[in-house]
Amino acid sequence: MAAALAVAFAIASPLAAQARGARDPWREFDAYVAQAVRDWNVPGLAIAVVKDDSLVFVHAYGVRTLGSSDSVTPHTLFANASTTKAFTSMVVAMLVDSGTLHFDDRVSRLVPELVMREPYVTQELTLRDLLSHRVGFGDPEYLWYGRDDDFTTIARHLSLVPPQSSFRSHYAYNNVTYATAGVMAARATGATWDDLV
Repeated sequence: MAAALAVAFAIASPLAAQARGARDPWREFDAYVAQAVRDWNVPGLAIAVVKDDSLVFVHAYGVRTLGSSDSVTPHTLFANASTTKAFTSMVVAMLVDSGTLHFDDRVSRLVPELVMREPYVTQELTLRDLLSHRVGFGDPEYLWYGRDDDFTTIARHLSLVPPQSSFRSHYAYNNVTYATAGVMAARATGATWDDLV
């Protein structure tokens, strides 16, 4: 909540300056962000502000890696991390709205290589289960983090993950299930997840 308020303030601040008749509201915004980078010890970031389909501000701050002098640029790629869950669920919801997918579609229909430890779960697992983190275990990061395995390999290795709770009984944060939802969306449309997003 505090981060959202900080972002809202950061965006509103230049607009308020413009209303006061300031010559360059983005100069104030730039100074505000630069100070925030120092205050919060942020190694590096890039910001782009788009208004009415036009890029009105773009600037980069700091370094790409702590201890290096390699500066962030407006073209530096950053990891999206869990914000991809919002992108994925929005794409899925749009496909549900269009009738291309349904929340109760079985995963096995589009992702047959995904095999859970219990055959019942493999058979009954739905898109809704994937998006609500209720498959019976938390994220098996050891299957994907720091590894180069493709999705099919990861999906097949899910059969080795022991359940921590019964299917659909508890919430357990899970990255692999969201990746699976993205694969379902891609396969249902014949596009890639990247193109859908």
